[in-house]
Amino acid sequence: MYSFDSDTKLYAVWGKEETVTLAFRDPMPDASSNLPLPISIVPSMSRNVRIPDNIPEKSGRFFTGWNTAGDGSGTPYAPGSVITLTEDTTLWAQWELAGNSWYVIYNPNGGTKAPGPQIVPKEQDAVLSRELPEA
Repeated sequence: MYSFDSDTKLYAVWGKEETVTLAFRDPMPDASSNLPLPISIVPSMSRNVRIPDNIPEKSGRFFTGWNTAGDGSGTPYAPGSVITLTEDTTLWAQWELAGNSWYVIYNPNGGTKAPGPQIVPKEQDAVLSRELPEA
């Protein structure tokens, strides 16, 4: 406990909180659309960020997910999944030529927590998720 006399003044000291940003990029030089906008958070917020459900589009290709490396060698993430940010991070769109695989998207029909999308090569049988959405 401190004791102050009547002439003592206290001043607040404000510091600027640095932001941490999650950016979305396309490693391929041709045009794509529907990339999510960057998400910025401050350290006092939760560092768990939900990746938007946006499915980028590109002529002749289909989107297979996000990756922390442009060449797909990093950590993969699906739309709607959660990433924990500890520093500025870029997620790179990953693409496959159209016609080689099926893209399975689960629609919760107004519910929440649908399973993430699946990529199923056409020469394989699809094993569908047993995860159920919530009402």
